[in-house]
Amino acid sequence: MIQQNATNMTSQQIEFVEFVAAGKRTSDGRKLSMDAFARKLKVNRSTLYHWQDEIPDFWGVVQARANESLARYVPEVIDALKERALAGDVAAAKVILNQASALKPSPKTSLDVDLHQPLSIEIVNYATKQQST
Repeated sequence: MIQQNATNMTSQQIEFVEFVAAGKRTSDGRKLSMDAFARKLKVNRSTLYHWQDEIPDFWGVVQARANESLARYVPEVIDALKERALAGDVAAAKVILNQASALKPSPKTSLDVDLHQPLSIEIVNYATKQQST
């Protein structure tokens, strides 16, 4: 939930952010136009657009709220994907496998290769090299 004191928004502005973050749906899930939502708040529609400019980082606040809201569904979505994958749904299995590989830590080393220069590879036999030194 958005902290009213932290952002210095009115309760109406918070409700507006929640509405936009939910895809222009009210808290009970009804889809509304901006006109209808403005009437619900008992403000002029132009006030809603003014708030978008007035609230610092309005779209960042909306995105953060949408992310918070969606995050609570992630475990359920993963469980549903897992069940579908186990039932033979190849697309679901691919999504899970792609996500699993995306979670792997990236390699700590990188290889810089100039593709315009000939590649020179030296193979060293460490057993021989140790004996000769």
